[in-house]
Amino acid sequence: MGLFLRGSSGLHKRLLAAPISPLAGLAKNLQLGHLKRLDRHRRSGLVHCHGAGLQKISRILLLKPLHFLGKISYSFYLFHVLILFGLLHLLYGSLPFPAIVAMVVIASFAISAISYRWIEIPFIRLGKHLSKGG
Repeated sequence: MGLFLRGSSGLHKRLLAAPISPLAGLAKNLQLGHLKRLDRHRRSGLVHCHGAGLQKISRILLLKPLHFLGKISYSFYLFHVLILFGLLHLLYGSLPFPAIVAMVVIASFAISAISYRWIEIPFIRLGKHLSKGG
């Protein structure tokens, strides 16, 4: 969902003139200057913006806990409703609702992390292996 630039100053001006992502549009509207590709070990799709106070936001978005949340977000999306309905069905009436919600959040993060580690990563590796042709 991000925008990657390879260092061409002309390229970033053209992309900002015709934004192709919400963040590029924001950068154009705030007249931020230039966008820069993230370092190679962080392949998250985030755009690192310089200027107008967005450096602080960029630093926050690049924190490891938030990076991890981004990685498990798809699994969280898939499982949270199932966990919510399951725990509501089992525990509604015997525990206060806020306690059930807290349990749903904790269980959703735990199951999402397990799913990412043991399901998503192996299938991502398999897909990369198969796409190389063996």
